[in-house]
Amino acid sequence: LYFFYFTTKFMLFIGKKQGKLKIELQSSGGEVGSTILAPNGKNNTFKKYVVSAFGGLLFTFIILILQIALCLFLKDNLIVYAGLGITFPITAYVFLINLFPVFENNDGYLIYAYLQGGNLKKVASNYYSLASLLVEGVEPSELDSSLLIDYGGVDQFSLNIRYLRYLAFINGDEERAIKELREVSDLSKLIYVVNEVYEELFFSALLMEDKKFINANKDEVIDIVSKQERPQSFRVHASFRVYNGDKEWAKLILKSGIEFCDTYYVKGVASSEKKYMQSMLERL
Repeated sequence: LYFFYFTTKFMLFIGKKQGKLKIELQSSGGEVGSTILAPNGKNNTFKKYVVSAFGGLLFTFIILILQIALCLFLKDNLIVYAGLGITFPITAYVFLINLFPVFENNDGYLIYAYLQGGNLKKVASNYYSLASLLVEGVEPSELDSSLLIDYGGVDQFSLNIRYLRYLAFINGDEERAIKELREVSDLSKLIYVVNEVYEELFFSALLMEDKKFINANKDEVIDIVSKQERPQSFRVHASFRVYNGDKEWAKLILKSGIEFCDTYYVKGVASSEKKYMQSMLERL
């Protein structure tokens, strides 16, 4: 399945659903122009991501070689030469920045993790399998426990799995969920789920009535959740309004959040959050 984001609120979905090709708009929290690969099922999921990463690097390298070749053969054509000369540094930068496994969020690191083997490969495989299952509609609490293992690593795959463990427990065991959340509470170590974890730290502070944390972070967190990029944002925002005594406002947020869940592309998270918000709404 390939997801292409063309705004910060919606994405163009192109893929198969129930054996049929579908092209439709879905809500998203991505950046303009970004692309997400989400292979079906948990078998060889990580390998599929690695192949995709290698393909991206190979394609960029081919474009780079073509630009060099055209510059050499058409150097007398100033328009072509100038045009390629302007774009060549960008292509070279994109290739080099993704080639070397210096950053944990580039293609080179993904390939490195696969070739490295050992626990790094295992935890990466676990994470991408979990991510795929969530997109397909498996709720966090229903995820295979054998995949929710991080092997004690400090890489982004391990940190992301700990965040998923938090989501798996939040609907039924808040104490255990908060314990998992504390494992990823250092936002400076996160790359992929910084805002997500920040929201949940604020949510846990609301549950525990930690006024010091709430007052110190409420403005920044409310700015994040107001963007409404994830179902979790509605839950956190509504909980804050309840904390402030604004129950009617909270009800409106929850109703919007429940509707948002029907279009959110990570179906497993959407389903779980929808149940949570429906329960909140009933209690109000």
